[in-house]
Amino acid sequence: MTSILQPSFTGGELSPSLHGRVDLARYATSLKKCRNFIAQQYGGVKNRAGTRFISEVQNSAIRHRLIPFEFSTTQTYVLEFGNLTMRVFKDGGIVESSPGVPLVVVTPYTTADLPTLNWTQSADVLTIVHPDYQPRQISRTAHTAWTVTEFPNINGPFQDINVGATTVYASAATGSVTLTASAALFDAAMIGTPFYIEQKDFGVPWEPGKAVVVGDIRRSDGKYYQSQTAASTGSLRPTHDADDWSDGVVLWRFLHPGFGFGTVTAVGSSTSATMSVVNRVPDGAVGAGGATYKWAISAWGGNQGYPAAVTYFQNRQVFGGTPAQPQRNWMSRTGNYFDFGTSQPLVADDAINFPIPGRQVNAVRHLIPLDKLAILTSGSEWIVSAGQNDVVAPDTIAVKAQGYRGCSKTPPLIVGNTALYIQDKGKSIRELAFEFTSDTYTGQDLTQLASHMFDSYVVSEWSYQQVPFQVVWCVRSDGTLLGLTYLKEQQVVGWHRHDTDGEFESVACISEGGEDALYCIVKRTIGGATKRYVERMNTRTFADPADWFFVDSGLTYDGRNTGSTTITISTATDWTYQQGEFTLAASGNVFASGDVGAEVHFPSGDNVIRLRITAYTDSLHVTALANRDIPVALQATATTDWSLARASFGGMDHLEGKLCNVLADGNVHPQLTVSSGSAVLQYAAAVVHVGLPITADIETLSITAQSPETILDKKKLIPAMRMIVEETRGLKVGPDSSHLVEIKQRSAEGYDQAIAAADGIMESQIPSTWNKRGHVFIRQEDPLPATILAIIPDVTVGGA
Repeated sequence: MTSILQPSFTGGELSPSLHGRVDLARYATSLKKCRNFIAQQYGGVKNRAGTRFISEVQNSAIRHRLIPFEFSTTQTYVLEFGNLTMRVFKDGGIVESSPGVPLVVVTPYTTADLPTLNWTQSADVLTIVHPDYQPRQISRTAHTAWTVTEFPNINGPFQDINVGATTVYASAATGSVTLTASAALFDAAMIGTPFYIEQKDFGVPWEPGKAVVVGDIRRSDGKYYQSQTAASTGSLRPTHDADDWSDGVVLWRFLHPGFGFGTVTAVGSSTSATMSVVNRVPDGAVGAGGATYKWAISAWGGNQGYPAAVTYFQNRQVFGGTPAQPQRNWMSRTGNYFDFGTSQPLVADDAINFPIPGRQVNAVRHLIPLDKLAILTSGSEWIVSAGQNDVVAPDTIAVKAQGYRGCSKTPPLIVGNTALYIQDKGKSIRELAFEFTSDTYTGQDLTQLASHMFDSYVVSEWSYQQVPFQVVWCVRSDGTLLGLTYLKEQQVVGWHRHDTDGEFESVACISEGGEDALYCIVKRTIGGATKRYVERMNTRTFADPADWFFVDSGLTYDGRNTGSTTITISTATDWTYQQGEFTLAASGNVFASGDVGAEVHFPSGDNVIRLRITAYTDSLHVTALANRDIPVALQATATTDWSLARASFGGMDHLEGKLCNVLADGNVHPQLTVSSGSAVLQYAAAVVHVGLPITADIETLSITAQSPETILDKKKLIPAMRMIVEETRGLKVGPDSSHLVEIKQRSAEGYDQAIAAADGIMESQIPSTWNKRGHVFIRQEDPLPATILAIIPDVTVGGA
């Protein structure tokens, strides 16, 4: 008999097509099944914590989407987008506009729009883009003060200046003016969009030695000037004294920059429109004599559509990919995120717009701010490079292709200095990071060794939880939640799958406290009706076994006293439990008339003194019967160490008709079914968790060993196994899911104490027969923690 150690599970679940590849290094650290267990970056696996029920979505009949809003690591929210509405969640609860009334903010996005929303954030402003809508800014000015406004882009952006024969002129330079075109140009879709007009070349060009008369108009650096004096020189840079023009140098007055723009407010016909002027129209473009071919319509809005991608890069806001110009990108002026204006000639902080020079017209889907700006399209990946010091400017920007794999519409994630993106078909997830050997931005396919998880499915949403697990959570199209434990520097890539009584539809992670919290929307069937719930995955750090939370869509009753309120036990006779009723007196309002039948618990060493309330006097006083003699330390002594224990609970309408798991004071209570939103326990408990069961399984791959001859095809017998565990209770083990035995754990705990979680080596016999499979199956189906650090089965190898 041989003990074969598997000390790590960082490989997660391995694709069945690789179960014969015992030569792979990943084989030794992988599993055949990893269900509702999380592969840890340091090697072990933990069963995932349960999810706490927060709220039903605003309308359970339709899908919703969660988007994170993070001002800082301490001020974070999750936004729930529905049909034309948005609600806000924080710290495991819903933000209310008034007590009991959830805050609801109106948005322009319908249910059909939600899958293609894209966003970026700067401080308290979240910018959201969608091809059918002017970009929106969601701003938070206070916990309950949220606004949704249109992105106020100014000075453009505009399309390229017209080079055709059609001309346009304005009726005046300022105010509400009429634009007249020489051919069909305007349509109703242009209402509300900006229009650019530049006067045609006008003015006498500068010639050395040519005389200037008063009123001459000349152009210099794209700007127009008018002479105020006459002279024999036309210099635009006078050197004379400001009050003395006797030297004959011309005084020039600035007229205008040579272009103007405004907003189209009405369209009278295909050749006539009304514009409200924002930047003065140059005189040379006013009147029929000023008809100019130098005009441009807006790059956004109207028949052009709006950007599908957005980010910030080098203190500019960047947009990309409208329906009409799917490969073009726009950068704002440096430090002014709304301004898309340019100068003549261009200066370094001007706005920039540039196309991707691809072989195919693949739409820009995402912009990623790495050390360089990455542009992901539906068919390729690009990097924006710049000139000196890698600072982008209008005259230094360049775009270089990195690959031709393509990206889906799901926004990428940034993990450390690496971007993760889902390929165009939604079945592969890749890295994007700089690789010195190839001098390009590229990366490995992270789904290659777990491709079975993506057969016939796609990833529709995902989010990254950095602390404590370093896990990418992915919503698969069938409602399964996939987890990817990812630590690039240690080459940890381990997939695990997670299911529940329902379907996961949306996820978002935000920092809350000392961890990143995973919020999710889960579709469940309750009482024959479809319900969608916002739930939050619980922390897996517990100070007390009573806090173990391993149920889904669960709720908790916690009757432990956490304040300064004291309770004093008094008696009219003696302190034995046989004497009859005791009086309990509280220092604050504790009791209610409905508490008759409830219990007040007082810890006493390894025991708990339970006093069952038999009569209610007032909010400060009740009478009760004890289960034990009252110890001296509690006799007529005020104490804050007490709990109010109950056996009957309501408020669980969201679990109506469901068979639920229950953990009561750290002990597994028999399952019960919620009826009329209520449940009754067999005994009173001070801390109770009720929710849907979670079954967590791991199954090893066929056992193999380093030897001259493979044992993969040999018959094997595994009669026993040992595990190295940490804070673990309630495991069942066996050769497969149909032949499991429970590992008994109770040892020296007191009668009133919960069974202690095990640390170290846990041993068990296994019902076993000779077979070639050589698997070990481990299950946790109780609401208890399980952390497995290593598996050591005893293996006897026979013949073929």
